[in-house]
Amino acid sequence: MHEKKMHLKFHTNIDFGNDTHDWSTDHRRGFVNYTPAQMESVRGSLAQEVKADLRKCHFEFGHDEASYVTDAQATYWKVGKEIMSGDGRRDIAKEKKDMHEKKMHLKFHTNIDFGNDPDYM
Repeated sequence: MHEKKMHLKFHTNIDFGNDTHDWSTDHRRGFVNYTPAQMESVRGSLAQEVKADLRKCHFEFGHDEASYVTDAQATYWKVGKEIMSGDGRRDIAKEKKDMHEKKMHLKFHTNIDFGNDPDYM
């Protein structure tokens, strides 16, 4: 075996088992420990006029009127306003008559039966 190793050692370009090992992680190799002096030397500083502009108030938040209405509520109120008459009261008799006419129209023009309860006809 030793003869074969020696023969390969001098007659090939392959060298087995001479790699050195770096027993650290990629994270450790990528992390650099800077000294405080190095950190201070690269600290950025803004021009005074830029700093003053950044400190100005370009927006005012918190002065909008809060609206705690969901989309469903807004839709319901919109439909509700359309149903209301001019004095703010619903005309129930007119609504019943209109609904009855719609049901009668659907009854004779479709195969679908909507609410056949006599109290609502």
